[in-house]
Amino acid sequence: MQFWRIWLVGLALLIGGGAADSEAQEVRSESEETKALRAEMAAMRKELQAQIDLLKAQLAISRAAQPASAAAPALAAGAASTASVSTASVPVVTPIAAPVTVAESSSAATPTPVPVKPAEAIVAAVKPPAAADGPSSFRFKGVSLTPGGFLSLDTIYRSKSMANEVNTIFSQLPYAGSGLAHVSEWYGSGRQSRFSLLAEGKTGFGKLTGYFETDFIGAGATSNNNQSNSYVLRQRQLWGQAAFNSGWTFTAGQMWTLATENRRGAEPRTESLPTVLDATQHVGYTWGRQGSVRVTKKLGESVQAAFSLEQSQALFSATNAPSNFFLGAPGNALGAFNPGFNYTENPAPDVLAKVAYDPAKRGVWRGHYELGVMGRLFRDRYYPTGSATPQNDTKAGGSFFVSGRVPVGQRFEIGAKVLAGRGVGRYGAATLPDVTVHPDGTLAPLRGAQAFFRAEFKATKKLDLFTYDGLEYTQRLYYRDGNGTLVGYAPPSMMNTGCAVEAAPTGNTGFVPGTPANCVGATRMLTARSVGYVYRLYDGPAGRFQFSTVYSYLTRDGWAGVGGAPRATNHFVYTGVRYFLP
Repeated sequence: MQFWRIWLVGLALLIGGGAADSEAQEVRSESEETKALRAEMAAMRKELQAQIDLLKAQLAISRAAQPASAAAPALAAGAASTASVSTASVPVVTPIAAPVTVAESSSAATPTPVPVKPAEAIVAAVKPPAAADGPSSFRFKGVSLTPGGFLSLDTIYRSKSMANEVNTIFSQLPYAGSGLAHVSEWYGSGRQSRFSLLAEGKTGFGKLTGYFETDFIGAGATSNNNQSNSYVLRQRQLWGQAAFNSGWTFTAGQMWTLATENRRGAEPRTESLPTVLDATQHVGYTWGRQGSVRVTKKLGESVQAAFSLEQSQALFSATNAPSNFFLGAPGNALGAFNPGFNYTENPAPDVLAKVAYDPAKRGVWRGHYELGVMGRLFRDRYYPTGSATPQNDTKAGGSFFVSGRVPVGQRFEIGAKVLAGRGVGRYGAATLPDVTVHPDGTLAPLRGAQAFFRAEFKATKKLDLFTYDGLEYTQRLYYRDGNGTLVGYAPPSMMNTGCAVEAAPTGNTGFVPGTPANCVGATRMLTARSVGYVYRLYDGPAGRFQFSTVYSYLTRDGWAGVGGAPRATNHFVYTGVRYFLP
């Protein structure tokens, strides 16, 4: 008998232990999401019970302060309310009648009315906050798609007309000899309205990303400002990227050049652009958007290295140039080029590399620093005098660039960037020339430099203030041919005598303003100083609505020639109203 008793006890323990082990295994396999949900439900039940207890207490006090005849309806309502409350779901509470004040009598004192918390307020207090309507992204098969962009109205006033809209050609700032230098201009435009689409999908090796961005700063054959202001869509960025878990990324498409400064790291979509309204950015700012292949690698938490091959194009300028060479041709419309522009025949892509450093201390960002180099090749075909065989000539150019941006306190940020080298004019906002020509027809890269300084201040949660200062410089370079004529960029023999003498119109259509005669006026340096603000009227789930104003003062200084060194100035005032998608 004792044996059977021991055996039964052991069997019970075995079964109980097995059940316990099974239950523990089930609990362990429970997902973190389920645990979080259960904890949230438990907290909600606790809060509901507290509210119910408070409601019961208030009802009890109210009944005690009322006569029997008045308390009965309240009691019935309270009972119905209490009965409708379930700890397993959100309660539906019947509103409680306001307490009744007993009329004055000689036998009873006037009781003090007891405020009763409305049932709607109780439900609102325990109801989870509603999320913003709709997701920020939506799914398409295996990718997440995120739309973006803004709708805008920008205006620009220039004290001296340049016949430019929101896209200023800074290098064409008119000297006093131009008729445009004596009239102002104002334009309003919605063409910077921008639309974008970001596609992201996770893979076994990492992540795939695609990005498309477009605006309307393109002009079709019939585009004009007369009535409909119909301008064409143009590509800004279109690229795809493969990011690997090892820290390598590969990106190909049209994107900002690697020479453009980034906010963090060296990846696309992290560029640190000035907060201006001009589509050409700001004098001194280094930028370009072109076909590129970029490879990056993370070297720890704070360092990223990048290498890029990019679409090349050369900007040419010369005085007294020979006629025995060519470096390009007008675009062929059948080949999808613009026949109104010249295209250089490039021997190779531009090669760029840089290292970005983002130090942090205790998780707090301490600045962004970049060091980079660029290599370029320029080629033309020239025809030597006499019986020599025509041949190609290739020259090398390149530059280094360095930048830094540091926070000063919590709201202030300052930064600077310098790029200098040979054949670098194309990469500046003013697009000064890259190369000139020797008397024999071979090319000669020009020395140049770009510098950009910034200071940005977050005055309040809604207001940003900023100021920028930039310059771009091109060195004069010239040679003497066999006849004693100076050939090249900005030779001292160039004629500047007409740069300050206003020229009369050259046609009877009313649209041919005078251009100065005897005015080469080759640019030595362009400078710009700007101040402005951005005010965000609203920034929330419905998007962002903001206003901005920018004032800029520009100067253009030419190299000295016969007649002196010309100078031009201009005042710009921009305004912008923009609505950003959430």
